Amino acid sequence: MERNNSFLISTVIPYCNPKQEFFKDAIYSVLAQSYQNWEMLIVNDGSTEESKSFLKKFINSLNEKRISIIHLDKNSGVSFAKNKGIESSKGEIISFLDADDLYLPWYFEEIAKSFQQNPNISILAVPDLCYYHHWKQKKMILPVYYETLLKPNPSILFLLEKSLAARYMLVYTPRLVLKRNILNVLKFDIELKSGEDTDLCYQILNTEDLLNKIMIFSGHGYLYRIHSHQGRLTQKMEFILQSRYKIFKKYQDKDSMIYKIIKNAMVIDRWKFCKELADYSRHGSISDYLKSTFSNFKSVKDKIKSIRVLIKTIWEYRVLSEMLGLDILNSKKLHKCINKTKEIKECLYNYSNNGSDINTKTYSEELLKSLF
Repeated sequence: MERNNSFLISTVIPYCNPKQEFFKDAIYSVLAQSYQNWEMLIVNDGSTEESKSFLKKFINSLNEKRISIIHLDKNSGVSFAKNKGIESSKGEIISFLDADDLYLPWYFEEIAKSFQQNPNISILAVPDLCYYHHWKQKKMILPVYYETLLKPNPSILFLLEKSLAARYMLVYTPRLVLKRNILNVLKFDIELKSGEDTDLCYQILNTEDLLNKIMIFSGHGYLYRIHSHQGRLTQKMEFILQSRYKIFKKYQDKDSMIYKIIKNAMVIDRWKFCKELADYSRHGSISDYLKSTFSNFKSVKDKIKSIRVLIKTIWEYRVLSEMLGLDILNSKKLHKCINKTKEIKECLYNYSNNGSDINTKTYSEELLKSLF
């Protein structure tokens, strides 16, 4: 099959002590791409010696010249790692892949086609296809609010709707694929230890010149893996909560689109709460916070409101989920999403048998075994 490989696509992968099994899947998913003109930049963000040794041994075993590793002197955060990867990249198109997520094998080809057919577009907003990986249960699900936007419809009204929807979609933090020519305007905020993708979407929404250069990617290509894990609660929650608060503080112009989005989503109280909870997670413990939460509230109304916000935030920001090592929150998505498991399995099986070539077949077969 003849393929157009005109664009060089650079994919940046921040690496910091990931689960080895998942990281291998991520790398195989790039090697399985039908589109061959790519480079991969793995940015080692201060991993342990053991993790660093695994990375070197695994990548060397692949004997793949398109893969390069950048070692940072210390752990500088995912935003710094992504910026470093961008600086070192050579591609006209920049994509990002988390070390535990995956690309579907046709992803790069569809990306290149989208940019080639729409030369005025600089940003592709890619909806996540969530890969729910919990124990023996494996499902691929699509959030309901994406389904309508991804159906083909040639009408003028629908095309206008999709143009507006592309802006609206940024609120949900899709995966972004960027042309190099806008990277002098956009950068990941190195002050953020997490939430950097959300902030980048907000930067786009706050930049008028970029709003007409966004297009929704209408296929399935990025698999966001949802899996159970047990991490260090205090450190991780501190990063998450402080980053959310910092993002909110960046957009205080009451006339800005971002401020209105946050206000309309009714999350301001939770953002404030995040700052308080982050302070406790840094200087004390979550339990200390829970014991003293209501001491500063005088009225019964404020105490009740505080209880509601507390419960909602503990649930929404995965405090209990992290403590138990279970992704309770994300299991709810199964009931609010469209199951795409059968469809993707058939597409991947057909690709592995008919669409892959001698260079990609081994890796597409590895993906099939791992995913299903």
